[in-house]
Amino acid sequence: MEDNKRIVIKGKDDTIKSSVPINSKSVYRKTKMEEEYVLLDFNSNVLIPFEKGDYIVTDYGRFSIVYIDKPKISPKGGYVYSQRFHPDWERLRNRMLFYDRQNGAEKAWKMTNRPEYFLDIIISNIKSAGLGDYSFVMDKSLTEMKALEFDATYIIDGL
Repeated sequence: MEDNKRIVIKGKDDTIKSSVPINSKSVYRKTKMEEEYVLLDFNSNVLIPFEKGDYIVTDYGRFSIVYIDKPKISPKGGYVYSQRFHPDWERLRNRMLFYDRQNGAEKAWKMTNRPEYFLDIIISNIKSAGLGDYSFVMDKSLTEMKALEFDATYIIDGL
C-alpha cells in the first residue's frame, strides 16, 4: 500500500467512521485457500468505536471487520490501531455447517450424494446465517456420488 493516501472506514449503515492514512505498515495480504485481509496501521487522537461489519473499499474489493482488534494507548497520547479487514467469505470461517434438511440442524452428519446436493446444504447454511444469498454452477460431468462426513465443521472447511 502507498504512503500519503487515505482510506475511508464506513459503518454498517454507510456512515463515515474515519478516514485514515495508508502507510508503509498497512498491507494487503492474500494466501490462496488460507487467508486474505487488509491491515490498516494508524494513530488516532480519539477512540474510534469500531464494530463488526464496519468496512473499507479497496482496489482489491470490499473488506469488513470480522474480529475487532483493540487499540493500544500511545505513550504520546491517543491510540495506536492495527485493525484487520477481511473479505466477506471470512465470516464463513466461524459459522458451523449444519445438516439442515427435514427440519433439523445436526452438526454431526454423513451422507453419500452428488456434489450439488452438498452445495445446496452449504448455500442454505450461508443464507440461514444471514451471510448472503449465493448460487453455484456445476460442471455437468461431475455426476459421481461421494461419501462425506461432517462433525462440528465450519462452513469454510466444508467447502
